[in-house]
Amino acid sequence: MNSMSGFGSNRCEREGYEIAVEIKTVNHRYFDFNVRMPKNLAKFEDDIKKCIQKRISRGRVDVFINFANRHPGAKNVILDEVLLDAYLTRLHMMARRRKLKNDISVMQLARLPEIIAVEEEHEDENFLRKLVIEAVDGALDGVVKMREMEGQALCGDILSRMDSVSKLADAINGRAGRVLEEYAVKLRARLSELLKDIAVDDTRLAAEAAIYADRCDITEEVIRLKSHIAQTKKLLILQEPQGRKVDFLAQEMHREVNTMGSKSLDTEIATAVIEAKAEIEKIREQAQNLE
Repeated sequence: MNSMSGFGSNRCEREGYEIAVEIKTVNHRYFDFNVRMPKNLAKFEDDIKKCIQKRISRGRVDVFINFANRHPGAKNVILDEVLLDAYLTRLHMMARRRKLKNDISVMQLARLPEIIAVEEEHEDENFLRKLVIEAVDGALDGVVKMREMEGQALCGDILSRMDSVSKLADAINGRAGRVLEEYAVKLRARLSELLKDIAVDDTRLAAEAAIYADRCDITEEVIRLKSHIAQTKKLLILQEPQGRKVDFLAQEMHREVNTMGSKSLDTEIATAVIEAKAEIEKIREQAQNLE
């Protein structure tokens, strides 16, 4: 399973065209695609998106593309002479009316809005599309590799924390059995103290102990928690994206552990529950970075 964080870059040069691509991905609930590129490549946006979706299913994907046309004569500078004449007429009029020095230079005129435009030569659209996709795919290689490496590290951390939660659950379950025994002893001692010379009714004592045992029983919670842990371990070894399922199972683990804590007033159990909840919260944080 992969992480959602990654970075990759690639550059392709062919027949005078140069395409440079950088791709950055971070965690996101869905597939969120954003691309920045020159206007002449905007027609390839859907092709780029489809190329990325073949290899990335979830996360925010930011794509940055730079393009250069190295062909001799690839650019043609166009001067809008009609607009230039209009500018000059107004500028000369302004100089006369306000008695300003009429020192207009060529460079100053060239900086006026829309006076000069740069026109690209006709480009081979099919060839350019293939080159763009090739550059994007090469950048994706780096992204996917980084996501795989980080995903392995995240999965390893989650597995380690689940083992800790499993051990804490065993400790809580074992302590719960001893708490019941201690409760019966304390209840007998308390009744003997209150009743003085009157004999304690063993039947009544057993009934009270049974009620307490039923109220504090966490067997079902432990079983469900172990089941969630086993399911999560199976998901983590799969290649396809399973981050949402892992996150959901972590929420369910938290629910079961929380119920265990609410069923007991024992301090040892309360401490173990706090430790288990802390581990599960860290599992959730890591799961939200998985694809």
